[in-house]
Amino acid sequence: SNGKDWVEATANAGFAPRLEHSSLAFNNKLWVIAGKDTTQPFNDVWHSDDGILWNKATLNAGFSPRSGHSSAIFDGLLWVFGGAEKDAQKPGDAWCSKNGTNWINAPLETAFLERAAHTTTIFNKQLWTIAGLDDVTKNDVWVLKN
Repeated sequence: SNGKDWVEATANAGFAPRLEHSSLAFNNKLWVIAGKDTTQPFNDVWHSDDGILWNKATLNAGFSPRSGHSSAIFDGLLWVFGGAEKDAQKPGDAWCSKNGTNWINAPLETAFLERAAHTTTIFNKQLWTIAGLDDVTKNDVWVLKN
């Protein structure tokens, strides 16, 4: 409530240590999606009702292992956008899921998503992707028009 009083929920969540992952709240659960350890990217998805006990939704989502991607909740679905694979290739794709376990490649025009370290948010009931990195650091803004 005051922004300064934090309490550790768990010192050892059920998923592997990671960075460059995404996390969000969906269907009254916390979610952790993909990311990487110091060398290897993941394509796993985890959820928790309380931030203490974590359950795997899948260890192998439909999208390739990646880090630096963004995620959002839009139209009642979990979404994953872009990111970088182990070889630094940027697949430039978008994926969605109703349950965090089964993922489908979204039929969006996604060439602009060939980036990592970007953000995605919802504003005015639209998806927005902002900045990131392809071969250079970007300062562009994209919106999915309804």
